[in-house]
Amino acid sequence: YTDRYTKTSEMTLKIKYPVFAVVSALAVSLASCDVVFDDLEPCRTGAEIRFIFEYNLENSNSFHSNVDCLSVYIYDSDGKYVTTLKETSDRLADENWRLPVELPEGNYKAVAYGGMECDASSFGPVEQPGEGSAHESLQVRLKQEHVGKRLHDHYHGAVDFTVKNDGDNEFDRVTVSMTRTTNHFRILMQNLSGEPLSGEDFDFYITEDNSLLDNTNVPVATGTPTVYTPWDKGVVEERLGTARADDDVPVIKMGYAELSTSRIYIPDKPVIRIDDHETGRNIATLPLTYYLAASQSSASSWSDQEYIDRGRDWVLTFFLHEDGTWFNSYIMVNGWTVRINELDM
Repeated sequence: YTDRYTKTSEMTLKIKYPVFAVVSALAVSLASCDVVFDDLEPCRTGAEIRFIFEYNLENSNSFHSNVDCLSVYIYDSDGKYVTTLKETSDRLADENWRLPVELPEGNYKAVAYGGMECDASSFGPVEQPGEGSAHESLQVRLKQEHVGKRLHDHYHGAVDFTVKNDGDNEFDRVTVSMTRTTNHFRILMQNLSGEPLSGEDFDFYITEDNSLLDNTNVPVATGTPTVYTPWDKGVVEERLGTARADDDVPVIKMGYAELSTSRIYIPDKPVIRIDDHETGRNIATLPLTYYLAASQSSASSWSDQEYIDRGRDWVLTFFLHEDGTWFNSYIMVNGWTVRINELDM
C-alpha cells in the first residue's frame, strides 16, 4: 500500500507540473491581443471618452449637473465622417460615466454637442453628418422659433485623439472639454428717484449675427443679424440693506427683462438697445461686449473673449434720471460698476 501510494504520488507530481506549465503559457498567450486564434474574438480597439465642463467662471467641472443630452460626431484623419454617438439617459449625471466607441487603429477627431439631442434643444445641425461628409462642413444653427424664448443650454467641445493597438484589449482614454454657447441676461431698470419701474415700460433688444456656428463654435456671418427680445418682463422688489420684510424701510421697485442669446463673440460687435415702450424714444444703445469684458476682476488672467465665454448668467443694471433718461456715467454688470470714460456710443 505504501509503495503504491508513493508511486501514485510521484506520477501525480510528474503529470501536474507539465500541465500547469501548459495552462500558464496558454493564459499568457490568451491575454495578448497580438496572438490570434481562429475560435476567439479579436481584441477590441477604440476610445473611452470622458466629458468635462470646467470652462466657467468657477473653474469647476459641472458637466454632469448641466448637460442633459449629448451628440458626438467622429471623423477620421482625413476629416471624413465615421460615425455618430448619442446619449440622452441619466448616465450623463454620473461623474464616473464614460462613452465607449470601437474604432480601428488610427487618428480621429471628435466633435461633441451638449443639449442638441434633447426635445427642448434650441440648436440643430444644418445638415446631419453622413457618409462622405467632411469635418469642415459641420455647422449648427439656432432654431428661429426659439428666438425670444429662454434658450435650452447648448455646449460644444472637440478633441483630436489616437487609437492604438497595444495588445492589452484596453480602450484609449480621451477627454473632451466643453464650452457653453448660450447666454442669459437679466436687465434691471432702476430710477434714481425711487419711482417704481416695470419692465413692461421698455423694449429690450440684443442684436448680433451669431445664429450660425461653424465646427469650432465660431459664429458664421449670414448678413442677417438676429434680434433677441425678452422672454419675460416685470417688476422686482428690493429692500434697502438687510432689512426684514416687516421693517418699515423703503422698497425699490425695479423693472426687469430676461433675454437669451447664442454665443457672444467680440468681433461681431453685438449691441444692446433699450427704448421707451410708450414713446419709442431710445434710452441706451451700447456695445455689449465692452461692458461684459470690463466687469472682469483685475485678478483674472483671462482674455476678454474667454471671460465672456466662461460667463453665462449676466445681470446688467441701468440707472435712470427722474425724467426717464439714462444716467449714463455707469452701469452695473454682475454687481461690478463699469464706468464710461470718453466712450463713443
